[in-house]
Amino acid sequence: MLKRVGTDNCLDCPLGKIRDGEGTLVVKNWIVPDAEVCFHGLGPGKQEAENGTPFIGAAGKKLREAITKAGYDVDKVSFTNSVLCKPPNNKIDSTMTVPCLHHFKESLKLMPNLKIVALCGCDSYTAITGRKVTLKNVYLQPFTLPEYDVLFVPIPHPASILYRADAKNIAYFEDGVKGVFGLLDAQKRTTKEPKYALITSPEKLSIALGLIKEERVLSVDTETTSLKFYNANMICFALSWEDQTAVAIPWKWSQGGDLEYFWEQKEREEIRETFREVFSDTNKAVIAHNSKYDSLIFTKEFGFPISNIKVDTMLLSFHLDSNQPYGLDDVVLRECPEFAGYKQKFWEKVTTAEKDNGTWWKKYQLEEIMRYCAEDASLTYSIAKPMLRRLG
Repeated sequence: MLKRVGTDNCLDCPLGKIRDGEGTLVVKNWIVPDAEVCFHGLGPGKQEAENGTPFIGAAGKKLREAITKAGYDVDKVSFTNSVLCKPPNNKIDSTMTVPCLHHFKESLKLMPNLKIVALCGCDSYTAITGRKVTLKNVYLQPFTLPEYDVLFVPIPHPASILYRADAKNIAYFEDGVKGVFGLLDAQKRTTKEPKYALITSPEKLSIALGLIKEERVLSVDTETTSLKFYNANMICFALSWEDQTAVAIPWKWSQGGDLEYFWEQKEREEIRETFREVFSDTNKAVIAHNSKYDSLIFTKEFGFPISNIKVDTMLLSFHLDSNQPYGLDDVVLRECPEFAGYKQKFWEKVTTAEKDNGTWWKKYQLEEIMRYCAEDASLTYSIAKPMLRRLG
């Protein structure tokens, strides 16, 4: 049975007096007790304040249409707001949000099956977290807060496509709504335990190189000190030929000083000759995300390119829908949402300056970087399959 959360004639914040002066209503939160997803906005608009129901105006209709388009029943989701009275000019501050926060907390208690709260727009993000952000920096990046037992997922506010109704902006919004339900489905799926082999001894190296030679389809990824290949040093690289399976091989490392070769001359030559053979074999198919960069890095470090790349998942994503973001983490979110957010978690202790000056790797142990590289290679392999199926 539908439940509503809010207080009639509330005067807990300045919006109460404004509401009474305008003769509008408290727009109580719309709670479906069995809901697994809740869409949370800033506050009600004109139509909502006159009717008393959240998300029924022009923007709300766009949201409801996007939910249906994503294949989900709109009657099974809940709708809440940061403030329950219409804010003037859609502007709010902590004098309004803090007194109203208890309505949101009460709403969550009424939804025992709730998994995800989709935060619609930067203002709702700020109201819940107290932090100001740019949406593109948090778009579809799941996070948790200690005081709430749910996953928060930032998406654009549906009003954004009323203000700018071009194809790219609409796709960005609809992809956000679709991503929310993708994450919900991913939470219900189980995945096998990953098998990432971190190769740090000559004995393991010989075994790994032998296995790699036998595989006909391989994905590859590199971890380097810089995205400018002419300045970059390759720390490690990884290859995958099966879901949740990869080998990662170090190339250069140091415990704080200048990077040096990890392997002795004998092992370096064994690695070079193996990959000279693997990356020139036309009977093999290599998959990469941003293959141009990886090939340039191999040319810089090994002296030869990857000449048998058959699939670039970055280009494939752009070809399938040029309106959607095509970074690896963005494509993973769409194709394998159960692994969403792994990149954000890895990079959270690195500053932009450390990335730019090429010192980011000093924040990590080699094994951490190798495992991250292995996961990149594995997911590059995994996302290629569904995209190729759609391509036909």
